[in-house]
Amino acid sequence: MWLTFAAACLVSVVVLYSPGYFTGRAVRLGSFSALVVAPAFSVVLLAALGVVLQVAGVACPAWVLFLVALVISLVVYGASRFAFAQHSAPGSDATFGLCAIPWKLIGLYIGASLLVSCVVYVHAMADPYGFCRLDDSAAHYTLIRSFLDTGFYSMISTNGYATLGGTGGYYPAAWHGAAAIVASLFGDSVALASNAMTLVVCAVVLPVGLLFMLRQLFSGKEEYVVVASGAIVAVAFCAFPWGFVVRGQLLPNLLSFALIPGAMGLLVAMVQQCRGRGSRTPLALSFVVCVVAVAIAQPNGAFTLGIWAVAFGIGVLLCPMGEASHTRPGAKRIALAAALLAGACLVWVALYCAPPLQSVVSYTWEAFLSPVQAVLAGGMFMFSERTGIQLFLTLLVLIGLVRTCKDRRFLWLTAAFLFAFASWFIGVTTEGALKHLLTGFWYTDYYRTGAMAALFAIPLAAMGFAWLFEGLKAQLEKRLGGCGATRAASISVAALLALMLAVQFFPLHTKVGDSDIRAGLMAVHKQVKQRYSWEKYFTGEEDAFVKKCMEAIPEGAVVANFPNDGSCYAYGIEGLNTFFRRSSPDAYVGSGEAGRLIRTALSSVSTSQTVRNAVRESGVQYVLLLDCGSGEGRTVSKLRYEDADWEGIETINDETPGFTPVLSEGDMRLYRIDAAFK
Repeated sequence: MWLTFAAACLVSVVVLYSPGYFTGRAVRLGSFSALVVAPAFSVVLLAALGVVLQVAGVACPAWVLFLVALVISLVVYGASRFAFAQHSAPGSDATFGLCAIPWKLIGLYIGASLLVSCVVYVHAMADPYGFCRLDDSAAHYTLIRSFLDTGFYSMISTNGYATLGGTGGYYPAAWHGAAAIVASLFGDSVALASNAMTLVVCAVVLPVGLLFMLRQLFSGKEEYVVVASGAIVAVAFCAFPWGFVVRGQLLPNLLSFALIPGAMGLLVAMVQQCRGRGSRTPLALSFVVCVVAVAIAQPNGAFTLGIWAVAFGIGVLLCPMGEASHTRPGAKRIALAAALLAGACLVWVALYCAPPLQSVVSYTWEAFLSPVQAVLAGGMFMFSERTGIQLFLTLLVLIGLVRTCKDRRFLWLTAAFLFAFASWFIGVTTEGALKHLLTGFWYTDYYRTGAMAALFAIPLAAMGFAWLFEGLKAQLEKRLGGCGATRAASISVAALLALMLAVQFFPLHTKVGDSDIRAGLMAVHKQVKQRYSWEKYFTGEEDAFVKKCMEAIPEGAVVANFPNDGSCYAYGIEGLNTFFRRSSPDAYVGSGEAGRLIRTALSSVSTSQTVRNAVRESGVQYVLLLDCGSGEGRTVSKLRYEDADWEGIETINDETPGFTPVLSEGDMRLYRIDAAFK
C-alpha cells in the first residue's frame, strides 16, 4: 500500500517536472533554473493542451495528455539543440546559481521538507487511500473524477457534473489536471493521486523553488548559511503550506503559492543579469510563463506574486543589488520607485473595479478577532483557529526583520511581509471598503492572507536562523578554546534544531476557552488526522457499501443521494454516479426545478406526476442513503443543512411506495425506483 503511494509520488514528480524541464532547456535556461521552473512550464503546457484538445473534440485518457505534453517538450528541446548547436552555452548559465544543479542543497531542502511532511501529513492521514472530509475537497475530487470520466481537461470548460449533463465553465483546474494524470496510472484512484500530489508540492516544488530564490538573493559566500537555513523553515509554518491542506482544502492555492518562490528567483536573476553579459531573454520569457502558471493555478496567487515583485522592484531601485547597503539612493531612483509604486496601486484599483472580478472582491469572510487577539494570534503565527503556536518562528522572523533594517538590500522582504500581515489584520478585525480593497482578491479569506504572510516570512525566518547559528557558533569558538570551527558549527546546528523541533512538536496542549492550544506542527498533525478520519462523514463501512452498490447497479446509473451523509464524496472517490456531489441544496446540476423536487419530494414519486416527471427528466434510477433514521450513530455533516431541503430523500424507507430495496446493511440502504415511476 505504501509502496504504491511512493510510486504515485514519483509519478507526480515526473508529471510536474519532465515536460517543463525540457521546455525550459529549449528556451535556453540553465539546468538548475530549468529544473526549478519545470512545474510552471508543465502546468502551462498541460493546461494549454487540455483546452486545445477539448476545443477539437478529442477525448483521451489523462496519461495520454501527459504523453503528448512530454513528446512536444522533447521535440521542442531537440529542435532548440539543433538550432543552437553552433552557439556557445546560453548566457543565463553564466549567472550564479543558474547553471549547475546544486544536488547537495536540493537534497538538504527536499530531505528536511520531506521529513516534516511525512510526520505532519503522511503519518497523520494514516492511509494513502484516505481522503479529506472537507467541503472544498468534495468539489476537487469531483472535478478530478469528471476529467477521468470524460477524457476532457480544459480549465475553461470544467464540469464536475458532466455525467449528469451539466455544462462547464472556467475554473483554475491546473491542480486537478495534474492529479488526474497520476490517478489514471493508478486505477483511477483520485484519493491516492491527490495525496501524492499534495506531498510532492509541499516537499519538492515549494522547497526547490525557495532554494532557487534564496540562492539568487544571498549569492555571496558569507551568505551561504542563510541559503542553507532556508531548508529548515521551508515547510515549518502552519499557515503555509499546511493551512491550505487542513482548510478547504485549498489545493489549487497550494500549487499556486508553491510556484511563487521559483518565479521570484527568476525575477531576481534578471536583475542580476543586468550586471553580466548574458541575455535576459530566456529569464524574462520564463518569468512570464511562471506568472501565467501561478495565475491559472489560482488567480489570487498572481496578486501575491505581484506584491513580492513590486516590493523587490522598489527595493532594487532604492538599494541596488551589489552596492553597499548604506548607499543613499539618488533623486532619480527615488522618483522611479515612487512611479513603480503608484503604477502598481493604479493597476490594483483598476482590477478591483473590473466587472469580472466583482463576485470575488465583494465576497465577505466576517471578522472574528479583536485587535488585541489579532496581534497575539498573528504574532505567534497562528493566524486563525488552527491554534498552532509557533513562538520559535516568531523569534526567527523578528531577527530577520532587524537584519533587513541593518542591510537595506533586503528591506523589501520586510515591507512585503508587513503589508501581508496588515492585510490579514484588517481582514480579521474590521469590515468595510478598506478590507475588501486590500483582501478582496483573496475573497477576504483570512486563511489565504495569513498564508501569504507566512510565505513572505519564510526568507526572514531563514535570515533569523542564520543569525542565531552564526552568533552561537562564534560564542562556542570563543568560550571553548579547543573547539574548532567545524565542531562549533555542528553543536550550534544541533542545539538550534533540537530547540526548534521541541517547540514545534511539543506534545502537551492546553485549553483556552473553546480552543485547544498546541505546538504549531502538532496542531496541524491533529487536524490532518481528524479530517482524514474514516470515522467521519464518509466512513470506512459506508465506503465499502458504496463499492457494493456499484457492483449491484448498471454502470453509470444515476443515483439520488443525501450528500450530507457522506455520499457527496461517493462520486469523486469511488466513481458512483450520484446526483448531489456537494453538501449544498444549490449543487450545480441539482439546483434546477427537477433537482429541487428530487430533494424535497422524491418520496412521493408514487402519488405525484410532477415528481415522476422530474425523475424522468433527471434520469434518476436509484436512491442511496448512508445514514437512515435519526439514531446517535449517524455520521452526518450539518453544513448548509436544513431538514426541509432534503426531506424528499431522507424520508424514504423500506415501506415507501415506489422504492424497492436492493441492498441493506445496518443503517445504509440502496433503493431502486420502480419502473412504473421512472
